[in-house]
Amino acid sequence: MTDQPQIRVSDSDREEYSQTLRDGYVAGRLSESELEERLSKAYAATSRSDLEPLVADLPSQPPAPVAAAAQSGMSPLARYVLPFFPAFVCTAIWAFTNLGGYFWPAWVFLGIGIATVSKALKRPPG
Repeated sequence: MTDQPQIRVSDSDREEYSQTLRDGYVAGRLSESELEERLSKAYAATSRSDLEPLVADLPSQPPAPVAAAAQSGMSPLARYVLPFFPAFVCTAIWAFTNLGGYFWPAWVFLGIGIATVSKALKRPPG
């Protein structure tokens, strides 16, 4: 994770290494007892040289987002279409009650669209 082993670590550094250990456990690379042992050492670490051996035998990259989506059982298309379901319902209500009037469901589409794009931009590339 870095090439300066004697640098003192911060709480965020410990948490970064701990997350790598948790990812290894979730992926089946560590047993529960190994995870607990390594986590206790990670939280007690004072320098990078204490942390590096804990993750040396684990891959440094977390699973790709596609693999995470496959684990959740949701296709990438569904992840971006399902949030718009309320907007489609509002459009149906508008169509049955006021066809030809002011298209107020546009505001619902706009809000959901902004949230969906924002979420997609925060997602790591992959």
